[in-house]
Amino acid sequence: METMSTSLKSAGPFIQQMLSSRGLLESGKFSDMKKAVTNHVTLEENTPDEVETIIEFIYTGELTKGLYKHEANVEAHVKIFELGDFFDLPALRTTALNALSERFDQYSDNWDPKKKLPWYRDIRHVVQVAYSNDLATYEPLRKLLCDFVGRISTYYKNPMREPMFKQLLRDFPAFHTEILLSRG
Repeated sequence: METMSTSLKSAGPFIQQMLSSRGLLESGKFSDMKKAVTNHVTLEENTPDEVETIIEFIYTGELTKGLYKHEANVEAHVKIFELGDFFDLPALRTTALNALSERFDQYSDNWDPKKKLPWYRDIRHVVQVAYSNDLATYEPLRKLLCDFVGRISTYYKNPMREPMFKQLLRDFPAFHTEILLSRG
């Protein structure tokens, strides 16, 4: 995997302050990256596009580069959510959730049960990420999925009866349970 390094000395005072004030380097979460003597951090688990996305968001609060220089699809939004969680950037998680919510709105507004594959692949990916991690920070992602199922249920009597959806519920029983609980 390609890696990108960034020097804290050249990163600018904003990033230096953010990293030191939030204690990210001192936390156990990044103990493998801690380079206090050299002020140099190597992000080996992230691609250059991911690092570019994080740095751009920290500096500007916007996303136009990195993962977004490619088509901003559901997988990119989910990856950005994961990056926001990993780097403890709640605003980045919220930005990704808002983008996913807009995409889910498009799916439910243009609901056509005969055109399953595009939305199903995306929803399956989000479910896989949301339910493979039980951290509380993933709860908004899980809620977004349950809300989506509720919205499409208004257009389509019971999407859970569809074979592909049934398989999704079998593969992720916690998702199935949350859908049932959210329906009252």
